[in-house]
Amino acid sequence: MDKGKKARILIVDDEKPNILALTHMLSPEYTVYASRCGQDAIEVAQEYIPDIILLDIIMPEIDGYEVITALKKSEKTRGIPVIFITGLGGADDEKKGLSLGAADYISKPFSPAIVHLRVQNQLKMINNLRALDRQFKQQILMTSISQSFLADVNKDETFSSTLRMIGEFMDISQVLLFDLEKDGFTLICNNEWIDPKLALPSRIGDKMTLQEPMLSIIKGLAPGIENKTCLHSNDPSFKAAMRPYRVNFENYITTPTYIKGKMCGTLDFSREDDDREWTESEINLATHVAGIFSGVYEREEMERTISAKEIAEKSSRAKSEFLARMSHEMRTPMNAIIGMTNIAMNVPDQSKRNNYLQKSANASRHLMRLIDNVLEISDIEDYKLTLAEAEFKPKVMLQKLLNEFDSEITGKRHNLSVDMDPSVPETLKGDEKRLSQVVFSLLSNAIKFTPAQGLINLKITARDIEPDTLTLHVEVIDNGIGVSKEQKEDIFKLFEQVDGGSNRKFGGVGSGLYIAKHIVRMMEGEILVDSEPGKGSRFIFTAKLKR
Repeated sequence: MDKGKKARILIVDDEKPNILALTHMLSPEYTVYASRCGQDAIEVAQEYIPDIILLDIIMPEIDGYEVITALKKSEKTRGIPVIFITGLGGADDEKKGLSLGAADYISKPFSPAIVHLRVQNQLKMINNLRALDRQFKQQILMTSISQSFLADVNKDETFSSTLRMIGEFMDISQVLLFDLEKDGFTLICNNEWIDPKLALPSRIGDKMTLQEPMLSIIKGLAPGIENKTCLHSNDPSFKAAMRPYRVNFENYITTPTYIKGKMCGTLDFSREDDDREWTESEINLATHVAGIFSGVYEREEMERTISAKEIAEKSSRAKSEFLARMSHEMRTPMNAIIGMTNIAMNVPDQSKRNNYLQKSANASRHLMRLIDNVLEISDIEDYKLTLAEAEFKPKVMLQKLLNEFDSEITGKRHNLSVDMDPSVPETLKGDEKRLSQVVFSLLSNAIKFTPAQGLINLKITARDIEPDTLTLHVEVIDNGIGVSKEQKEDIFKLFEQVDGGSNRKFGGVGSGLYIAKHIVRMMEGEILVDSEPGKGSRFIFTAKLKR
């Protein structure tokens, strides 16, 4: 039986003196119910579910044999041990009773010592069977909980279902899971199970600020140390300290959860009963469940640590590759500048000299863009990148851009078409340099990643036209190599390239789209990509400008 709760005994006998005698013997130790007819006994048993039934065999209307037959047919009462009380002494009567499911016999007239021993023996067997059954069910429950945490499902759903299973198994009122915030003394309830029959308001989001002496008491608990694993209402020494933190229920088991031995939250088990203490098995189960949650938190912390390490290592590799690419990309135009300048100095033909100087100027501009990108990355990281505002002509800006790509387009024999919609005003107000930088980045990638004789189309339209503002809508479409769904997630990241690594086929440093994304955001727009490997790409960006 649960500690502090008396076993219930139902006495069924049509003779009042027998009921009075048995009640006098048993009532000091047990809760006794009595019935003087078979049908009433069946109804009482259904309502109160006694732990043992003392049943007379010979009764009017319905005898003891018929009563036990009815009890064994019911799901609610079939497990209740029945001890026959009888003045009959025949072996056939005893055999019939046992065959119907009787657990034992008590003969009339009653011997108090015999009555107590028979009842105590049955209660011992009942308690042993119940303990074994509960232990078996608890093992099944723990296995189920462990499997649910190993499954790849939503964490909050798993926590909530686990609290529900524990609450229903323990037959209590609520189970609350609190997380300890970074300040080290504030608990917040993030998961709960409350018995639906109680119709209580949710505790999710409730905060408790631990103050002395409770803060020291809870942090003084430790896993694996006897009598220091949890707090519970059986122990009156914590009652005054716990009272300010109790809501709805005064009966509780509170046990901390840990990460690497450091408290990270608490599990709180509560129930309404005021006359029953928590059993040792209930306290052990609560502590065991808290240990399972601690294990989950430990695993999450380890995964975060591993993930952070992997991210740091990936970032370090990406930066190393970026520096290597930047070194190579900067040497290429620098060599062109030096080489073309030296040749121009030694060529008497003015037209040839001008051609070499033009190539040197193009390489200089390319080098300057690389240097600007490096500086702008630093500005973005330090939140120093800003936008200027001045009038500019979109057609002029576009022509300057296209001039820079002349040699590359000619060399790869690309077919580049440009469509500027008449809706775009001749003059706009904004940061021409930054807008040009975004278009340059997209065109540069299209030219670079599109095989020879490819098709590239630049479209510019004005949308959401207001008296003072409009949204510039720019598309760059190519039939190049395209990018996969996985690569789409990375191409706007710093230092990342579709063809990153030591065996790169294409040039570039992997900073253009990263910078472009930040510029577009500053212009209250967005940048998107629609692409499929081997079928080309379609980059779209918008920018809000003044008319």
